[in-house]
This record gives sequence, structure tokens and C-alpha cells, in this order.
Amino acid sequence: MPIDFQEREYVSENNYRKKFYSYFMQYLYKKGYHDRYVGNNIKIARSIFDYLELEKNMHTRNFLKSFYVKKASIAILVLSPYNLIQELLMIYKHP
Repeated sequence: MPIDFQEREYVSENNYRKKFYSYFMQYLYKKGYHDRYVGNNIKIARSIFDYLELEKNMHTRNFLKSFYVKKASIAILVLSPYNLIQELLMIYKHP
């Protein structure tokens, strides 16, 4: 059974979407950006396409819905003012 035009168009568009996402991520990481910055760019792009879809009634075929954001693996460490001063003193005393 041959594939109809709409199905071919959908498959082609889906392949384009995957390639775009892959190349865009490679570009951002080659520029030296970290996970949080890259993730924020993806979130902004998704919100733009959501706006076009919901507010402007432009059919975007959920272009960026399949894009996912990598979770940053940075541990956040909270220091008291006393501990912060101690750490700074250690850094500047021992170059």
C-alpha cells in the first residue's frame, strides 16, 4: 500500500525536526554553553511556538513539543556568611 502525500509530508517534517534539534544542540554546545543556558533557549523557542499556536492561531504542528530540556547536574551549595569568609580566606592565602 503506497504512502499518501500527507503521511510522507509528516514523516519528512518529523525528520527535519529531529535534525534541526540535533544540529541546534551541537551548535550551542560547541559554542561552550552549559546545560542551563541551552535549556533556557529551548524553553524560549517552545514558548514562542506555543504563542503562535494558541494566541495567533497559526498551526505549527507542535514543532517544538518533542524538544526536551536536559537537566543540569550542578549541585547548589549554600554557605553561611562565616563559611563563605573562611573559604575566601583559604583561597587567597593559598594561591
